[in-house]
Amino acid sequence: MWRKVFSVVFFCLVMFFSASLTHAAIHVSNYGAATSIATWPNSATGNTAPTTAISGGATTLNNPYLIAVDANWIYVPNFNNNSILVFPAGATGNVAPTRTISGGATTLNGPAGVAVDANWIYVANVNNNSILVFPIGATGNTAPTRTISGGATTLNGPVGIAVDANWIYAVSQTSNSILVFPIGATGNTAPTRAISGGATNLSLPWGIAVDPSAPPPPPGPTSVPTLNEWGMIIFMTLAGLGSLYYLGRKRAES
Repeated sequence: MWRKVFSVVFFCLVMFFSASLTHAAIHVSNYGAATSIATWPNSATGNTAPTTAISGGATTLNNPYLIAVDANWIYVPNFNNNSILVFPAGATGNVAPTRTISGGATTLNGPAGVAVDANWIYVANVNNNSILVFPIGATGNTAPTRTISGGATTLNGPVGIAVDANWIYAVSQTSNSILVFPIGATGNTAPTRAISGGATNLSLPWGIAVDPSAPPPPPGPTSVPTLNEWGMIIFMTLAGLGSLYYLGRKRAES
């Protein structure tokens, strides 16, 4: 019996760490002639072939720019046909996107960068100097829930975009600046902060990322454990039960 309990605990531990490693990956958008979305393991180095590559006519990829990922999806700004494509994180080959945001109502016009959080998709819309915000599950010819645009925003060729819990960070390429807006900003809103000027050495800035150094807020009463958290919960529970069984057996033998 003890061997069976130990085997179950060991199996859960292996599955937990396997799940952790599976989700560590490097995703790259290939803008050139071989248009594709390629993925490597997080530890890849040297002349290594990608683990997966999304490419082919069914993908509808057409000059993909700065992509974003979350635990389950790859979000691709499709610059030349004014759309956002959403593929499963493990997709490969000539596969159609699971969802496509496109059409006149979206107001997409040269989408260059995309960022996501738990609830929203943020798009840097370079050709009409705006930031569009869609629900995380948006699809089809859907109007953005919010649009940051207008003279007060000082957006001028926004390309890269990133978000954290409180702020939207936009690369304003043509004006060589980084603009920072509140996470809930909308309309003709001035940025709260702007990084610009000769001392910055900004010169046609393109991509941007933010360091998630700030601790996340404590989970609310309706938060759901992640895959890794469930793995740890199951492992600790089984390890505790196994220990109790072992101690009980030792006590009975003595």
